[in-house]
Amino acid sequence: MTVDAAGNLYIVDEQGHRVLKYAPDGTFAHAFGDYGDADGQFLTPFRIAALTDGTLLVADKAKYQKDFVSTLPQRLDNPRRLLNAGSATGRLILQREGRTFRYRLRRVQTFTTAGDFARKSLIPFQREREADAALRLNGIDKDGNLYYFNREERTFRKYARRTTLRFPTMFQTELKLRYTRELQDVEIDNQDDLDADLYTKADFDQVIIHDMADARLTVAYDLNEALRLALSNRLAYVRMSDTNYYRSQDFEDFRGTFNQDDRATEASWDNRIQLDLIWVRNHNIYRYREARAFAYFSTIRLDFRNAALDSQNFRVFDFGADLSDWGGGIHYDLSRTFRLNFEITHFFGANNYTYLDETNVLYATGFQEANTTRAVLFINGFF
Repeated sequence: MTVDAAGNLYIVDEQGHRVLKYAPDGTFAHAFGDYGDADGQFLTPFRIAALTDGTLLVADKAKYQKDFVSTLPQRLDNPRRLLNAGSATGRLILQREGRTFRYRLRRVQTFTTAGDFARKSLIPFQREREADAALRLNGIDKDGNLYYFNREERTFRKYARRTTLRFPTMFQTELKLRYTRELQDVEIDNQDDLDADLYTKADFDQVIIHDMADARLTVAYDLNEALRLALSNRLAYVRMSDTNYYRSQDFEDFRGTFNQDDRATEASWDNRIQLDLIWVRNHNIYRYREARAFAYFSTIRLDFRNAALDSQNFRVFDFGADLSDWGGGIHYDLSRTFRLNFEITHFFGANNYTYLDETNVLYATGFQEANTTRAVLFINGFF
């Protein structure tokens, strides 16, 4: 219970999901609130305070959840990592790979002394933080500051009342770094040629080295309980070398004799930036609706070179390409089963190449350009 500056008494009715107001002389004035999780409603109200600004602050047991679905792997000992047994039907339900970071949002509401709803404040707690899970609301001061108590640690945590989610607590960052190297060695020996190198030296030897480095950064921030803004950046570098040794007679024509051993190298840079805005129109699990808008821009640089290894063979082929594309789109849930989608993309590419033959004579050169725009509108769903 609490008493305001005018001497009115307010009592929370946990079972009735309402607040009772009594005049200074003890006569009943009125009640406000009913059962529910909408603004102005209560789910077992248990704490009330009269503030210095003349308003009332009421805390109930309504809880919201916000999930950040991460592509980071789950822990190895997670029993639900791959699948989970269903009910008596015996069905197997596939679980989504990747970790889910969940926030529980506890609600406090501001009312006028007449019982009119003013605004709602949400206090976020991260599920994976043990200290957050043990916090319980213990008191509210006259300025509306909330005091949560950790019984195990015997410590208090103070939260200022806000109408929006706070930046440090609803800000999720994910960084993934990956490097891989693949080595392949292929040897082919023709047993029908009856050469002296049978089973000792291959007629053809190929060595492939493939390196890939990949960095992905994703930053997501909840502007409020319905809007989420996310920015992601992916940068990838790939390098591949393919070396071929031909254990056979050198190639010969009117220009001379040339060894055909060669090495092909390919390197590419891929950079993609994407911005997403997600609006949850209805949080109810039976009537869930969302809308999403996104925009992206990406660039790719590709370099390829094939050159002979023998110093007397000048054959070389150089190829370079610059690719870029941008796009954007929206999707809008028409119902639980149907979604409206609109996407527009633009692609631009340019390449050039040069080929020198075995005698260092220019054999071919050229370039190509491509420029396309695509727009598509479609509805997908299920029955």
